[in-house]
Amino acid sequence: KAKASDVGKTRDVHTGAYNFFDPRNLPQDYVRLCPPIFVNAEALGNFFGFQDDNVHGQAEHVLMLLNNARRYNTPEHPESAVVNVKDKIFTNYKDWCRSLHIEPIFSPKPTNPKNPVGGHEADLLLWFCIWGEGANLRHMPECLCFLYHKTATEWADADESVRQSISGKTYYPGHFLDHTITPIYTVLFKAAKLRKDHVEKRHYDDFNEYFWTPECLDCSYTSEIRGNHGRNTTINIDNDGGFGDFNTTPFIADVLNESPKTYLEKRSWFHVFLSFRRVYEWHIITMQLMACVAFGKFLVWDMAYIVQMLSSVFLSLNFLRIVWTLLSTWVSFPGVKVTSPALCGIVLSLAWYYLIFFYQTLYFTWAMDHMKIISDVGMRANGSDQFWWWQYVWLSLLCSVGYGLEVILQVVPTLATVFYEFSPKCFGIQSCMPDVWSDIWTALVNICFPLTRLYVGKRVHEAFYKVIQYQFFWLTLICWKLYFGWRFIVSPLVEPTVALYDDYMNFPEVTYWTTAILMVLRWIPAFLIFNIDMSIWYSLWSGLMGIYVGMDVRLGVVKNFNEIRDHFMDCPKAFCEKLISRKALPGLMSDQAGSIIDENRSRRTGSLAMALPNFRSTTDLLPGGLSAQDMGPGYGAMDHMEGGAQMLSGSHSNEFLRNYVNAFLDSNSIKGRQWVIFAAAWNEVIDQLRLGDLIADEEKDMLKFNSFNSFRKPVYLPVFQTAGSTELASTFVVEQAIAHRQAPNMDKKKEIYDKMCESIKSELCMFEAVGETWELTGWLIRQVLGPAHEEDISTVIDIISGWIEDEIIFDCMRMEQVTAISASVIAIVKTLKSGMNKRAKKPVRTSRTSRSRSPKPAMGSSLGSKDRLSTDSMKKSVSTSGLASLAMQTAGVEVEGTGKAKFSLPSTKYDKTEGRDVRREQEKAFGDPMRDQVQEKLRALFGTLKGMVVSNGLDANMSAQAKELLDALTLIGTASNGFMWDSSYATEQVNAVSQDLLTLKVVRKLHGLLAVRQNEAEPVSQEAKRRLAFFVNSLFMEMPNAPKVEDMRSFTVVTPFYSEDVIYTKGDLERENTDGVTVLLYLQTLFKQDWENFIERLKITEPGQIWSPKFLMETRMWASLRAQTLARTVQGMMYYEAALRLLSRLEKVDPSVAEDLIKEKYSYVVAAQVYGKMKKNQDNKAEDIDYLLKKYPNLRVAYIDESRGRDGRSQFYSVLIKATQDGEPGEDGSGIQKIYSVRLPGNPVLGEGKPENQNHAMIFTRGEYVQAIDMNQDGFFEEALKHRNLLEEFKSKENALPITILGFREHIFTGSVSSLANYMALQEASFVTTGQRVLTRPLCIRLHYGHPDLFDKLFFMQRGGVSKASKGINLSEDVFAGYSNVIRGGQVAFKEYCQVGKGRDVGMQQIYKFEAKLSQGAAEQSLSRDVARLTARLDFGRLMSYFFGGIGHYINSCATVFAIITVTYANTFMAMYGYEAVGDRMIVVLGTLQIVLAGMGVIQTLPLLATLIVEQGMFLAMAELIKMFGTGGPFYFIFHIQTRAYYLYQTLIAGGAQYRATGRGFVTRHSRFDENWRFFAGSHIYLGIELACAMVLYGCFSEAHQFWGHTWSMWLACGSFMWTPFWFNPLAFSWTIVLDDYKHWLLWIGSKGGSASHSWDTWWREEKSFIWRLRTPEKLCVVSRAGIYLAMAYGACGEENFTQPRLKEFAWMAAISGSLLVGTMTLDSVSCRRGLCSSSIASGSACFVFLSSSVSSSPSSTSSTSTTSSSVWEWRSTTASALSTPSWSYQASPLPSTSSVSTTCSSVTSCSSRSSSWRRSRSPTRFRRGCSTIMR
Repeated sequence: KAKASDVGKTRDVHTGAYNFFDPRNLPQDYVRLCPPIFVNAEALGNFFGFQDDNVHGQAEHVLMLLNNARRYNTPEHPESAVVNVKDKIFTNYKDWCRSLHIEPIFSPKPTNPKNPVGGHEADLLLWFCIWGEGANLRHMPECLCFLYHKTATEWADADESVRQSISGKTYYPGHFLDHTITPIYTVLFKAAKLRKDHVEKRHYDDFNEYFWTPECLDCSYTSEIRGNHGRNTTINIDNDGGFGDFNTTPFIADVLNESPKTYLEKRSWFHVFLSFRRVYEWHIITMQLMACVAFGKFLVWDMAYIVQMLSSVFLSLNFLRIVWTLLSTWVSFPGVKVTSPALCGIVLSLAWYYLIFFYQTLYFTWAMDHMKIISDVGMRANGSDQFWWWQYVWLSLLCSVGYGLEVILQVVPTLATVFYEFSPKCFGIQSCMPDVWSDIWTALVNICFPLTRLYVGKRVHEAFYKVIQYQFFWLTLICWKLYFGWRFIVSPLVEPTVALYDDYMNFPEVTYWTTAILMVLRWIPAFLIFNIDMSIWYSLWSGLMGIYVGMDVRLGVVKNFNEIRDHFMDCPKAFCEKLISRKALPGLMSDQAGSIIDENRSRRTGSLAMALPNFRSTTDLLPGGLSAQDMGPGYGAMDHMEGGAQMLSGSHSNEFLRNYVNAFLDSNSIKGRQWVIFAAAWNEVIDQLRLGDLIADEEKDMLKFNSFNSFRKPVYLPVFQTAGSTELASTFVVEQAIAHRQAPNMDKKKEIYDKMCESIKSELCMFEAVGETWELTGWLIRQVLGPAHEEDISTVIDIISGWIEDEIIFDCMRMEQVTAISASVIAIVKTLKSGMNKRAKKPVRTSRTSRSRSPKPAMGSSLGSKDRLSTDSMKKSVSTSGLASLAMQTAGVEVEGTGKAKFSLPSTKYDKTEGRDVRREQEKAFGDPMRDQVQEKLRALFGTLKGMVVSNGLDANMSAQAKELLDALTLIGTASNGFMWDSSYATEQVNAVSQDLLTLKVVRKLHGLLAVRQNEAEPVSQEAKRRLAFFVNSLFMEMPNAPKVEDMRSFTVVTPFYSEDVIYTKGDLERENTDGVTVLLYLQTLFKQDWENFIERLKITEPGQIWSPKFLMETRMWASLRAQTLARTVQGMMYYEAALRLLSRLEKVDPSVAEDLIKEKYSYVVAAQVYGKMKKNQDNKAEDIDYLLKKYPNLRVAYIDESRGRDGRSQFYSVLIKATQDGEPGEDGSGIQKIYSVRLPGNPVLGEGKPENQNHAMIFTRGEYVQAIDMNQDGFFEEALKHRNLLEEFKSKENALPITILGFREHIFTGSVSSLANYMALQEASFVTTGQRVLTRPLCIRLHYGHPDLFDKLFFMQRGGVSKASKGINLSEDVFAGYSNVIRGGQVAFKEYCQVGKGRDVGMQQIYKFEAKLSQGAAEQSLSRDVARLTARLDFGRLMSYFFGGIGHYINSCATVFAIITVTYANTFMAMYGYEAVGDRMIVVLGTLQIVLAGMGVIQTLPLLATLIVEQGMFLAMAELIKMFGTGGPFYFIFHIQTRAYYLYQTLIAGGAQYRATGRGFVTRHSRFDENWRFFAGSHIYLGIELACAMVLYGCFSEAHQFWGHTWSMWLACGSFMWTPFWFNPLAFSWTIVLDDYKHWLLWIGSKGGSASHSWDTWWREEKSFIWRLRTPEKLCVVSRAGIYLAMAYGACGEENFTQPRLKEFAWMAAISGSLLVGTMTLDSVSCRRGLCSSSIASGSACFVFLSSSVSSSPSSTSSTSTTSSSVWEWRSTTASALSTPSWSYQASPLPSTSSVSTTCSSVTSCSSRSSSWRRSRSPTRFRRGCSTIMR
């Protein structure tokens, strides 16, 4: 039998290791679930031979899932939890069974209660054990369905005694792995290691899609002979490679080994056009329609003719349908196994479409041939033009029925889901029709709608109200686009087109081909612009929509610190309403949150707050009642994590806070409870900011709530909230007092007084500040004066309080002088504050204890029978919170947390004694400056008070009180044995006050109330302000109500880690760069204020102390937490644990239960792939990981362990480790122990490393949801408080499909590093906020664009995981999770009330590599089956959203660059060949093209502007935008348009996509010129030079006098391409460095051999090495670019070259040179493999140049040259010499391109020395002259 002690153990049973819960001491909730789980786990392990650690781990997994699902249990349905989990787990399995028309198989229910084998638990455990053992097969979800189906069938068919292991055979642990998983893995391994492109190798998806076919059901799941379920025969392969004869059950691995590909990822732009055919088809059709309307308007056609011309779109639609069908066929052949019905469907479709197209063309031609150019004979003679037009229309409408149905499905996407899911067999209506009709229906649907043949893509729709929203978005956008396109793109081209046609018809010398070419040169750029300008309008629309949605969800309500103050008084209610469970504290929201003290309660003597313990923040109180500051300089962030407050680790439970909060929550004060709860959370947030060194100690004190023992209020507002309020109140009182004195009668006086009271009460913050000031000031004066003046000071307070209650304070006192009182109090507080910390601690005289008085109540109790100080006893009093407390005071001030008095004072006046006289004389002799200053300030205070008392004109009672008040003040100032005159007494009082921590807190609080202005109370750190502002803002945003901690949804964070930095070492921090700057110095400069706060926190006095053993780790952590390190990510994610701990305490959860709940609800797994190797190599990073494990006991690390087996082969294990408890040494003495070790079938990294790393660690996750966090991310404590609310979004019912991915905001924290980092941060911020916001609402197409999204793990574990891992095609592995989610029936939500931090690349080269990776990933995506199926299935609105909001951004970047090149050369050619004008009419294209092209770069700032407006306001947004433009931001954005275009084009035609490690480090060095050249020359600089030269030629030949109007956007692009790398290079303009760079560049450019960093020659060869991978068509495209330069050279020679003999010579020359180039390509594959790739191409290009020179060297060419002006000749010569380096855009690694003719010359001289030397020896002069002529 399985025992509880067996679950969770490793193979080394004696170690007793377990994961989260000790099986020998499980919580009660788990004990109830254990019997069926443990019994079934053992039975299944024995029956199938699962590994022990896998069984133990998955039993724990199922146990925790079921216990977390207990929220679904009800008394009526106690098994709801297990049923709910089972329904989720087997959703995909049931769909798979329905697709294959088979019944699902589940285990029979157990019949023996004592041995409950079977039932729901058995099904779950079987699935999880297969999943846990599956390794790489987890990427194949339907393969897991197959394995489960087969094993479940065998399990169900077995006898009960066999299932219970009573009889029958049992298998060794690992049997299932060896006989099922490993053979399939071997097939995957062989396919993955093939060094071929996608079309020639199979990916995970190809193997998985075999299980979509019913043939898989005929296979065995195991390789052994095992009854009816094993492999009974071997498969026979015939000579043709197909399946031969076999009997019944072939092994599935053998069948998979021979299975074909199911989708061909062919590299071609045609693949992109096919995937997004509906987008491009829409552009083609709409432009055709607009052209027809524009020509009709210009040529004044009547409406009937316009309609006839518009009907031509039917021809275009049918033609495009033929094209798309051909491309679909091209994608499938050869290589994809196509069924006979599918093949017949393709043939019939093509035949049908072609036949319809033939008759459409015939009818339309006859209908439009009004001039009877075609003979009116035969069938045409049977009808008129109108008749044939109607025939054409009816035929077109008939063949457009499919389009009509498609339109309906696009408008109502829900109908599409119903249509695609409909099947007679699946819906149970097959019995209503014969089988043949069912088959016919299925065949027709499969032919007409090929997507129905797929297993996926059935449920892809949104709720109808959301459909209306995004359709309206696109309707408005399309209307604007069409208007703009018609007005500025199409209409301007009509006139020149008509003029060209007019010249062709009227002038015989104008040829047809010339006219056609000129029309194409004018229309092609316009068509390109028409295709890409939607990106601009989408950016504009999304920006506006982002502003609207952001405001609608209340983003930006709190933008700055002033707005924090404005909303702070409403925060307690919002916090308790949103973040505290109403079920845990049911009465919490019964009232409004207002004043901290309940007014009804404040009337009673001795309020509840007085009887409760002192309130503190959880991290401000340490064991023993000491604060963090009292622990000395050694206490800081590290102590906090290792044994101090230990909020994160949870080993110390703060009993003080828990008891206080619990007691207060049990009270009946609603408002006070809200304030206490919020204050606890707020103070914790502030403490975390301090521990992160974002704020200083003084800033922390001003930001935190205060609390004081036995004071009237439980908490006192933070100083930042009340700063300046008392001053404003004093000024207001003075104004009202003056008005009161001048009032003519009593009614007016009363009106003024009432107005003053109401005004102060209406300002809640001022109201509280006045009360706090009065209360604390009275208490402080009482403490300073001591018992000698107790009665006198009580008299003063009582009388003044009575006047306030009786509303006669203005009559009895001259309140105009209240500001003088404030000034005096401020002076006293400042004196005490400055002197208390500096004053030497002197012992308090114990002789006075015998004279202590009996304790008086603290300020607020009544004197006599009348409760004079009660707040509400005043009808309209100025203050309630402060005046209610002045009479209560304890004589002995208690030391916080000890219960003992620090000092005791007598209850009577001081009596003179001889000893006291002696001490007094001694004190006078030595002097006491602080004492003297306090005495002086108090005299001034009491003198002012005396001067304020009105003694005349009062009634008898008031006069008596005034006299009593004056007498008391006089006695205080004149008593010889009191504070003012008894120096020894005064000194002892000052000493006692200085030593009292409570008094120090009161003094600091009073100083903040009185002497600190608002701007002084704000933190300096912008990051602290931002975090606090967002936290406060989020409290007023809509979010689900928080469940109880025990009912919240569980989740696990997974972070993939390879070998990045963990914690910076001392060597890392002291390492200098080339400029002599260390990393630590760089960080100290960048985070100057943080460093000062760090020094203050640790109390470091000498710089060298930071490297001492005491502070070394602190220093390392400080630096690491400001970089992109694993330590930063781990600390940020462990805030979730700290937040749950705080919430548990606030909700009165028992501490022991709370710790178990935290482990159950949250876990964190770092997938440190190579940790085992690091450990073996004694890498410091392994030690740092061990340090993190020990710091966070609940942290887990999963890694891949490799060891040698007995046969000498490597064996791989997935291992989970943790830190030992109680200081145990662990297995190797490092304090680390293994928990699970699951053997793998082989190396798990077959595809992309990151998803494979995630996949192997996924079996160790325990939550219902998974949050994927990257290594460059961070977390915030205050955001972690909202995470359980965020998880509740998964139960939202407002969507048509369940939410399976939940995204939320990211804050880019690397924006302050440099201007480039700022651009990157702003760009990324706009994408992860505004972009994601709009894609979610209203567009409903937000997918998964990286982390930190939350995944429904139970959904994704049965659908392939949270990422795809096939090599190359899944380079952007994260994105494919979104694709799989959508086509498999999930939905994505995005919320903005939570955020995490994220780092981005900060250097030019880092950003370049990052953009290159994204672009290559986008290219691979466009080739994938996921995108093809997604785009085919989405309705048109969501398709447009996906294209322009996602992958289309990269495709349009490429189209933009192509448009720039096309427009540049079109203008140049027309200028050079004299075709700018049409006849004598100078017709040129308007500048709209320039605006649109430039806008593609600049317009990217629109979403950024929208983001900044919402979150910072219009003023700051415009300031940031101006700053960005001023520092060259647009150049940066335009530069990366070319980066994206370059790598997208390169990957589409040549492949080579790979992960590019950017380093994520700080860029603190200058990059040399040659290094920048190697990085950017091929992709940017060469293209910039080329375009610049082309535009110069255009300027020389243009006669339109609109050169700058036509080329300003091109010059902007050229400048961006050429100068951006140097503009953003640090120290790029230092003359010394420039000279040094130039020397190195000359050395590099002139060297040969070595690596690419040593010589230009080697670099050039490596740049061109990709050419051998190209197919012949791509190679022709690359080489044919030389024809452009030939045409330019020919056009520059003049009109004499256009005679018939010269044209013949040109044709012969082009034919011969082209043949030579094609010939060289036949040798290219061989020569490239030998490293001669560049030489072979250069040789062909050289022949090209040689022949060109021979043609151009004729006498006519010479004479033409001689007639050219000298200035032009000089420029051409200079250009020819300057362009002796390659100058074509697509030339960097590994983007294919071809050299220009100038490149050819350089290539000949540098790369083809043998051939070029031969040419120079034969005719050097002629060769050089030919080159010069070609350049001309």
